[in-house]
Amino acid sequence: MRNNLLIGALSALVLVACSPDESDVETAVTPTPETTPTPAPSAADYSNLDLWLCHPDKDNDVCEADASYTVVSADSAETVDVEAIPDPAYDCFYIYPTISMDAGANSDLTPGEHEEIRAVSQQFAPFKDKCRQFAPLYRQLTLAELASFTETGKLSGDLLMRYLDVKAAWEDYLANDNEGRGVVLIGHSQGAAMIQELLAKHINNSAEMDLIISAYAIGYNTPVAPDGSAFNMGLPLCTRADQAGCMVSWVSFREDAPPPAEALFGQKLPIGVREACVNPAVLLESENNALDARLPLQPLGSFAPVDYLPGTAIETSFVSLPGMLSATCKANDTHDWLAISVSGNGEDTRLDDIPGDVVMAGKADPNWGLHLVDMNIALGDIKALMDRQSTAWTARHIEE
Repeated sequence: MRNNLLIGALSALVLVACSPDESDVETAVTPTPETTPTPAPSAADYSNLDLWLCHPDKDNDVCEADASYTVVSADSAETVDVEAIPDPAYDCFYIYPTISMDAGANSDLTPGEHEEIRAVSQQFAPFKDKCRQFAPLYRQLTLAELASFTETGKLSGDLLMRYLDVKAAWEDYLANDNEGRGVVLIGHSQGAAMIQELLAKHINNSAEMDLIISAYAIGYNTPVAPDGSAFNMGLPLCTRADQAGCMVSWVSFREDAPPPAEALFGQKLPIGVREACVNPAVLLESENNALDARLPLQPLGSFAPVDYLPGTAIETSFVSLPGMLSATCKANDTHDWLAISVSGNGEDTRLDDIPGDVVMAGKADPNWGLHLVDMNIALGDIKALMDRQSTAWTARHIEE
């Protein structure tokens, strides 16, 4: 029950039709004669570069972290360098997942080395060879708040404050950096929730929608509207690689460990609305639905580096495992998910399995699936898709 409540908290963070927005603030804080007014939250000031983890004008940019990877084949390892390019064709705006170990319900705006910095290094730094990178800090709901929720069944964190931070960072980026460039939105877990909320409450039905090359809301439920689009977000789900202005979303589970009936990741809504599953391998027409992973040497949740090729020291921050991972979108009466097959072969020298499960009491919790590596299992595919989507976006604007 406790684990289900924790997942419930994550899934509840962005029911976009129910979350408060600026129009709710006046009603929410209007006092009765017996109460003291509660001040509405205000957003952080993103003109301060200290509030950006990644920004082209920032010194000690987190996205400068090593993003090289080792291609670990059956019996060999080859290093591939990943370097920032001088003049990227498009931008990326990224929101990180639930990672803060701050004591309060909402995080502060000071990044932790093993928290926000580590998440950005593992999920966003590898995009440095594709786009200009923007990653703001925001006052997210913390791990402590989610742990408290498992005990009380109540969320005490400020949902509006975290959204206002993300919205303010987006507006600062538009006002000072965008200059009409195409931009890819990327988020994982709570970060995906924030991307969804930003689209639904602010970008949809505005001129800003024309700037969106694509959106990646990974590791979080994306409800599918009757017309096949992402519900209330203004974007269709991507159906081909050369498509601009669309969304990619999935939650991942192992092929042999599908989501239990009570799992909230991938669970259809009680009104029958299904959740999105967009398979990047299908969009790219990969042979046998193979995925191009960039698995961290020490993934989130791991206490030691993974021995991907026993007997060989891996010196890079990531590994690629060609031929080992493939994906298929699956659905049953209650869930939609991306099923990940791992074809480890005991006859070669590579490890036979991958990390990424959420471990509770020494066992993988089936409710979470491969949540810790949702993005990394297909990070190479995301990069390939972004390039093709950017090309399509540019061609569309030239025609217009």
